[in-house]
Amino acid sequence: TEEISTTKEKRGSKKKDERDGGQRRESTEDKTEGRKFLNIMYTNAKSIISKLDELTLLVADEKPDIILITESWCNHDITNAMITIQGYNLDTNLRQDRCDTMNGIGVGLLVYSKIGLVLKKINMDNDFNQFCKFSIMNDKDDEKLNVTLIYRPPNSNNENVDELMKLLQSTELHELIIGDFNVPSIDW
Repeated sequence: TEEISTTKEKRGSKKKDERDGGQRRESTEDKTEGRKFLNIMYTNAKSIISKLDELTLLVADEKPDIILITESWCNHDITNAMITIQGYNLDTNLRQDRCDTMNGIGVGLLVYSKIGLVLKKINMDNDFNQFCKFSIMNDKDDEKLNVTLIYRPPNSNNENVDELMKLLQSTELHELIIGDFNVPSIDW
């Protein structure tokens, strides 16, 4: 069958993968007109500690450049060493633990990057309670992609929602906004 047959494909081609139902996807090795693709993996973990082994296996298989995690459920008792992923830097400037919930449950942001990839934190004057923003520069530092990772708690009050709106309105050119907005009733 097509699922188990193997074919040799040229660099830059899309590859089939059984894990995603045979959907085609780009890898970080793909090149089009001299441009390298950035492979970003995002997940809402609902406790990274309980799923770290599974995440490590997925990362070894997928080899993302950036790993973005919401609902890490990390708190001050969980050290960076406890959530290390081999071959990746956990950006401690972007790690956000919530201390205003019981044991940090339900919140927290983590950002990992492949060793050698440089992320630059962007400081924002915004009171939204769970976000981080950073830039990924290309090798020549002449192009950047800004990334904003967001977690909006489902029980956010109106002030927090207003701050989220301000954050979204400040979006720049070449920006990726990703996360868990917890708005199941929204009509996109």
